Amino acid sequence: MRRRIVDIQMKHKCDITIVGSNFGGALTAHVLAKIGYRVCVVDRFEHPRFTIGESTTPLADIAVERIAERYGLKWLKPLARYGTASKISTEVVVGPKRGFSYFHHRQGSAFEPSPERGSELLVAASTSEAVADMHWLRSSVDSFIADRLPDSGVRLLEKYRITEIRKDGSWSIIGEKGGQTIQIDSRFIIDATGRAAAVNRSIGARTVDHELLTNTSAIYGHFQGLQDWTDVYRALGGNSDQHPFPAQRAALHHMINEGWMWQLGFDNGITSCGVVFAGTLPAGSVEDRWNSVLESYPSLLEQFKDSELAGSEELKGIKRIQYLREFEFVENLLSLPSTIGFVDPMHSTGIAQTLNAIEKIGVMFEMANPGFPGADDQTAYVRNVIRDVKWIDELVSAAYASRFDFELFVSAVLLYFVVVASAERDLPDSFLHSDTGSVTSTVVKLTCLIRDIEARHKTGELGRSEIRKATETIRKETAHLNDFGLMDPKSNNLYLHTAVDKSYKRIGAG
Repeated sequence: MRRRIVDIQMKHKCDITIVGSNFGGALTAHVLAKIGYRVCVVDRFEHPRFTIGESTTPLADIAVERIAERYGLKWLKPLARYGTASKISTEVVVGPKRGFSYFHHRQGSAFEPSPERGSELLVAASTSEAVADMHWLRSSVDSFIADRLPDSGVRLLEKYRITEIRKDGSWSIIGEKGGQTIQIDSRFIIDATGRAAAVNRSIGARTVDHELLTNTSAIYGHFQGLQDWTDVYRALGGNSDQHPFPAQRAALHHMINEGWMWQLGFDNGITSCGVVFAGTLPAGSVEDRWNSVLESYPSLLEQFKDSELAGSEELKGIKRIQYLREFEFVENLLSLPSTIGFVDPMHSTGIAQTLNAIEKIGVMFEMANPGFPGADDQTAYVRNVIRDVKWIDELVSAAYASRFDFELFVSAVLLYFVVVASAERDLPDSFLHSDTGSVTSTVVKLTCLIRDIEARHKTGELGRSEIRKATETIRKETAHLNDFGLMDPKSNNLYLHTAVDKSYKRIGAG
């Protein structure tokens, strides 16, 4: 292929170029610079900017703390807990996430609380707000991490539009910034551009989305003036006194016929809200589809009645959330997990998976320094990320398959929490035990059971007793993994003692 002749007005040389400066790309740059590499980060846009994917988990917090300590990033460590993150500065906006809450709505009817909690589920992920996980207002957190790149000796070029990527032994990126054509030469390149996959598209990496079981779409935006769900819940006759945490100070899931709605609240009064549709995005404008959902569920309509989109934001839509890319080995190219594939926001796995990968990249480069990871290490890394994406897909798709019955859905969700709680306890090398045979074999057996139950429901062959039998099977088959009190029939779907304490040791279920 003939290359076009370009008038290069400026050249930079470095060891590693990272394309993309969201928190994953920027934090990877900090880590590699601390190891001793010369790093350059380029991005088509500038901070701050809207980014979705805002909910952390205990595994994410653990990774933040380990990265901060291992690489001497003292400014990063407060981001490991809500109590300290909320005090970093007024420029860093977060919100408390005590756990996960779920409320089941019926189309055309107000939400119906019950003493037996048959239409709700709350699972704690922390013992107090001080040590809680959090929601990141990504525009602020990503800026916080990117703004400190110069302190680690990293060159950041924002508003840099890539026009060409070349590989002749080493890598060359040519782009335009401020009317100048700038070339960056490096031995290694990392694609941190997420769904855009800027580097991977340039070398012809193809998508294999059909290999994923989950198929969802979404409409989302940031709102202000949203009524606290607990106030709506109480007005409907619900008793929240026994809730293990305030339902709104969590990753709040409203389960609806179409799929579900997320609500993630920040301390500045803004709430990230999105409707995830099971299947492709319905026809019509995103505004019409959003309003149609609210009008179908009176209690959600009540909650949103005084709300409006924050600032100058507009609702955004995505036709299919899931993607997966097929990779052939290319020397000295790695990608962060969000560039390789993504499943769904259902279980808040995105930030934790990215941080897990950053830790592994750091170790790879530490062992290779002053050189670069070899082909075997690079290939193993990509293979493991793809394995992790498909493992998340297994867990998430089972939750979607169970949505037709809330009792079964609760069991499918708690199956995931059994996995994640054991991962928080054991801290395996793989993400969420994705290569632990004793875990995966049990879980896959049960996810297959859930999908079989769904298939029989669709043909009208399913009775209530069979769903109860399935939920009991899930409880019994996970007993050897579940020492956290999950799936206890006496719990009434309220779980407080599955949380981690301040030192990230698992506390008992009593």
